[in-house]
Amino acid sequence: MSRYILLLLSAFFITFFTPATAQEKTPADSLALFQEVKKQYQAYEKKHGHYIQTPNVKMHYLKWENPGGVPLVWNHGGGMTGYEILPFVDDLLAMGFEVYAPDCYYHGKSINEKKDVSIYHYADDISAMMKENKIEKAIIGGFSQGGFISTVFYDVYPEKVLGLVLLDGGTGSVQKVYMHENDEELNEWAEKIRGLKWPNEHLFSTEYEAWLFFQNKYFKSNVGVINEDIDHNLLDMMSFGFMQQVDKQWALNYSIIKAFGPFSGMGQVVKRPWEGSVFFWSAMGIIPSVIFRNLDIPLFIIDPQMEGKMPDYHLENKELASDYPELVVHSVYNHSGHAGHYFQPERFLADVEEFLGKVKAHHGLK
Repeated sequence: MSRYILLLLSAFFITFFTPATAQEKTPADSLALFQEVKKQYQAYEKKHGHYIQTPNVKMHYLKWENPGGVPLVWNHGGGMTGYEILPFVDDLLAMGFEVYAPDCYYHGKSINEKKDVSIYHYADDISAMMKENKIEKAIIGGFSQGGFISTVFYDVYPEKVLGLVLLDGGTGSVQKVYMHENDEELNEWAEKIRGLKWPNEHLFSTEYEAWLFFQNKYFKSNVGVINEDIDHNLLDMMSFGFMQQVDKQWALNYSIIKAFGPFSGMGQVVKRPWEGSVFFWSAMGIIPSVIFRNLDIPLFIIDPQMEGKMPDYHLENKELASDYPELVVHSVYNHSGHAGHYFQPERFLADVEEFLGKVKAHHGLK
C-alpha cells in the first residue's frame, strides 16, 4: 500500500493527514460492528478508565496497572485523547512500565466548561492525578501538544520527574517556528487545514453516525495508511474515546475549539496568542531552552523529519543535546511525519525501552 505524507499541521500541532479512502461496509455490517465495539469499549473503560475531580476539571484518564513498574504518564497530542497510546500499551507493560494516559482539557472525556485554564493549570491536574495514585515520581512523556505539557510539568514539578520523552513537541519555541510567516501566509495555511475538515466541525444526530464518520473518513483510515501493522480493532474501540455529546447531538472532540480557537484568522492568533484562549496563549509562550537551563534528568527527544514537515525543532534539539550530552538522547526519525510513534512504532518502542534503562541507571533504580 502506498504511504501518504503528512501535509499540514495546525498552529498548535494537531496532526492532519492527506485524505485516505477506507473500505466502506454495508449499513447493517457497520451497525453491528458499532454495537459490538461499543460493548468492548464500555468493558475496557470499566477496567482502565478513571476520573479525578481537580479544582480545574473532572479529568478522565486511563490506567494500566503493573505493580512494581516504573510509572509512565503519557500526554497525547492536540486533537487526540489518552487512547493515543493504546497500540503500544502491551509492549510498554512488558518493558516494566505502569502506564497512565489522561485526556487533556477539552479533549475526550475531560470537558472543561467553567473556566479558561492554562497549560500550567493542567500540570497541576497531572500532579493531582499522580497523588491520587500514590506516584511520587514518573517518566513524563508526550506527543506534540503533549510534549509541551510534559515540559511545563517538569518546569513546575521537577522533583516528580524521573525522565522526559518528548516527541516533536516541548523542545522548541512554537512562535519561533511560525513568526517568520506573514499573516496572509498563515491564514492561507490555516484555510488549507480547514479543507481537510477537522472532525470537530461536524455534528451528528446519533453516536453511531459520529463513530461511522470517524471510522471511514478520519483516524482509522489515515493511521492505517501510515502504518499497516496497527491493529484496526484497537482503532475501532479508540474512536469512542473521542465522542462528546453536544446538547442532543454527537461530535468528535467538539470542545477543542475552546482550546485552539477557530482556524479562520489563525495567522493573527499565532502572532497575537493573547487573542485566543488562555490555554493556547500559555502554550505559545513557552521557551523550552529557559525551562531546561538547569536540566538534571535524562531527556529523550524524538525528532521526526520529512520534507515539508511543520513544525520543525531540529536545530533547537541539536543545541539541547549538545548542551547536555550525558543526559539528552536526540533520535532523528527520518522519513517520518509528525506522529513519529505511528510512523515508526517498532523503533519507538525499542527506543523507549533503551531510555528506560538510561533512567534507571541515572537514578540507581533496579
